[in-house]
Amino acid sequence: MKADLHLHSRFSDGGLWPAELAVAANTAGMDAVALTDHDNLAGSAEFIAAAERFGMRAWVATEIDCIDTEIGYKSEILAYFPKGQYRHTEDLLRTVKRERRTMVASLFASAASVFGRKDIDFPEYERSRLSGRPDGAPPIGPEDLRYGKTDIYFALKQAGVLASGMGYRRFKKVYLKSGLLSRTKVSKLKLSDVCKVVLKDGGYLTVPHIGHEFGDDPDRIRNQVARLDMLMAHFRALGVGAIESYAYGRKQEAAINEFVAERARAHGFFITYGSDDHGPASGKRTIGLFYGNFAGFPHEQAISSTPAENGKA
Repeated sequence: MKADLHLHSRFSDGGLWPAELAVAANTAGMDAVALTDHDNLAGSAEFIAAAERFGMRAWVATEIDCIDTEIGYKSEILAYFPKGQYRHTEDLLRTVKRERRTMVASLFASAASVFGRKDIDFPEYERSRLSGRPDGAPPIGPEDLRYGKTDIYFALKQAGVLASGMGYRRFKKVYLKSGLLSRTKVSKLKLSDVCKVVLKDGGYLTVPHIGHEFGDDPDRIRNQVARLDMLMAHFRALGVGAIESYAYGRKQEAAINEFVAERARAHGFFITYGSDDHGPASGKRTIGLFYGNFAGFPHEQAISSTPAENGKA
């Protein structure tokens, strides 16, 4: 199956609502897809229903922010629920979303004070995030959205407060890491705790974009293969089942993915494929540019007639 299992919608930091994203995936020729909104499962039902109308396979999924101090990992883990059970994971993420909303509201209040702009208003911004739902889409509330620090960045850009050329990384350094805006933080979940909850739900865990741990540099990954193997062994011990082939960019993605897939299979992982598409105007409009031939999750592969192959750009 021509698959892209790493997509984001407006339920987190993507640019399209789930049903709109399904249209884009179908237009890109996908056979199998997964919505992996950050720390959020709320858009899954809408996305799966829309995807299935086009004849695409779709699975409930999410990308969870987490940390593992033992191996110096501060990133995400992808969780897929092809068996349709995810109650414990949903309960865990409900708390995360509440804390994140409180944190972002505090950033908005701080920014309004620092910049002397009353129009930097979190309730108004939240209303804009909830608006523009497609015709026939069910109503949603603030509790269905996942907020992040990118929200204050985009709000300030839209208000013309930030220089037009200021990217998010520069914004974080100047305004967040410096403490100029509120230092309110959300404690990240421990990777080991996330793995236990996802596995309790019968889910499958995938390490996304592992090349990020090596600066997305194929030579650095080869030179640090001992560290790559250490990371993979650690993930495997936690019950992680897959490593993702990822859209790193035309020049390096094939070299990274081929090497990573070889080491992953040696550790007993299967491979998933993800473009990490965030939609129009996001700078990460990658749907259709990267995908892979995915045979399904392990319990499904016996009934699949399509063997898994390496991803292709």
